[in-house]
Amino acid sequence: MRLKPVISAAVLILGLSAASAMWWYRFDIQQAYNQSQLPPAVSFDQIEQPTEDAKEPEVIIDKLEPTETTSEKTEQDIIPVTSVPDKSVTELPKTVNLAVPFTSQAPKGNWDLPYQEACEEASLIMVNSYYQKKTGVLDSTEVESEIARMVDFENAFFGTYLDTTVAQTSLLAEQFYGFENMEIIENPTVEDIKNKLAAGYPVIVPAAGQALGNPFFTPPGPLYHMLVIRGYTETGFITNDPGTRRGEAYVYSFDRLMSSIHDWNDGLVSEGQSVVLVLMPN
Repeated sequence: MRLKPVISAAVLILGLSAASAMWWYRFDIQQAYNQSQLPPAVSFDQIEQPTEDAKEPEVIIDKLEPTETTSEKTEQDIIPVTSVPDKSVTELPKTVNLAVPFTSQAPKGNWDLPYQEACEEASLIMVNSYYQKKTGVLDSTEVESEIARMVDFENAFFGTYLDTTVAQTSLLAEQFYGFENMEIIENPTVEDIKNKLAAGYPVIVPAAGQALGNPFFTPPGPLYHMLVIRGYTETGFITNDPGTRRGEAYVYSFDRLMSSIHDWNDGLVSEGQSVVLVLMPN
C-alpha cells in the first residue's frame, strides 16, 4: 500500500542527486576550460630584471630574535618595517601567470589539525619554493614535514600557530626562511597587485574565507584564510589557493577577491584591514 510514496521519494532523491552531479560536472568542465585559457606560466628568471644602475638601496628589516618572552609581545612589538623599493613596471602586460608551485594545506588529504589551520604556512611554502625555482605540485611528504617544522617554530616564537596576521606572517617569513625584503601594502588596489605580479613577485593575501565563495571549500568555508595570487587575466586574479586540492591556478574575479581581502582582526575578519604581503628574494 505504501509502495507508490516510497518509489516517488526514491525518484526524487535520484533526481536531486543527478542534478547535483550534473552541476558539479559542469562546474569542473568550466574550471578546466578557464584554466586551459590561462597564459603560460613564467619563472622569476624569465621576468625582465632591472639593471644594477636602476636598483635603489634596499631597506633591511631589523630582525627580532626569539626569546622566552616572545609570546608576550604585542601586535605593535612584532610589526616590522616593511617598505622596500623595487623595480617599477611602467606598462602592465595584459596577462601575467607566475610559475608558483602549488600545494594544498592538507597535502595528503588529511584535514585534521594542524592542516586545517595551515593556509598561512602553505602560502609561505609556495612563495619560498617559487624563489627556489621549484615548479608544479610540491612533494606532499616534504610539504607535510615543512608544515610541521613551521608549526613548531611558531609555537615557540608566537606561542601559537593559529590565525596569524599579515604582520606575523611577514615576521615568520623573515625568521623561518630568512626573507629580508618584503612589503606590506595597506588598502591595495587591483593595479597595485598587478604591478607586483608583473615585476615577478607573488602576492600573499589574507581573506574572509567565506566571502571568497569557492565551491570547493567545505561549506560554509573558512572564517579566515590565506592564499597566493600568482597572476592575472583580463577579468580576474590567478591564485594558488591551498584551501582545496583543486586550488592550483584557481581564478577569482577581481571584485570577488578584492572585496574578500581582510586581515585576522582578532576574529572579526570581515572588519579586518585590507592588506597584502609581498615577499621578494634577498
